[in-house]
Amino acid sequence: MKTKVLLLGAALAMTTAIASAQTYSSNVVGYVNVDLVPGWNLIANPLDAGDANTLDLVTAPVGSSAYKMVNGAYQIAVRSTDELGDYWDPWDITFEPGEGLFVNIAGTEPVTVTFVGECVVGNHSIDLPAGWSLVGNPIPTAGAIVDGIDTLGLDGAVAPGDAIYFFDSATQSYNIYSRSSDDSGEYWDPYDVNISVAVGQGFFVNKAAASTWTRTFEF
Repeated sequence: MKTKVLLLGAALAMTTAIASAQTYSSNVVGYVNVDLVPGWNLIANPLDAGDANTLDLVTAPVGSSAYKMVNGAYQIAVRSTDELGDYWDPWDITFEPGEGLFVNIAGTEPVTVTFVGECVVGNHSIDLPAGWSLVGNPIPTAGAIVDGIDTLGLDGAVAPGDAIYFFDSATQSYNIYSRSSDDSGEYWDPYDVNISVAVGQGFFVNKAAASTWTRTFEF
């Protein structure tokens, strides 16, 4: 899965007169291209499209399927078609920033999904419930855990006994990282962890107790 981020226009200091007052927006409008392979892909919505944060953001050929996890169970939609065109069935499943989506692309050709919306400035808090959840990078900025340096904020959100599952679309297999602890403190297993969460990437989390994952977008 490859991603490309393009900022189309800054909304900095953009004003709108409302009842003789001024409202200022510090957000940026842009789009993100996420390349999907035939077969399974784990993606996330990195931009806020408001009421348009639905599965309609995800273009896919007929026969494809999408799996969103809610309270540990899947909501499943299938890409269908009729005389009016292609659509997701059911059509009303939401896909908000910070939510992950497991997508199975039908056929043999890759697909590019283009997300369009606001890069919302500030803190983004993602609830990680006890048990399984499917979440995603909520901002258009990649992060990593390399050589003990965590720019993702996952060290504080994933406790010993918990695990995260990344899906490699190229190999159609999982990379699993467990959080452990000993007398020296907490650590990731395998210890030489090199975790990278790209823009538009989703992943599974399995937790013993609920927590919150926070990412911050600034520019």
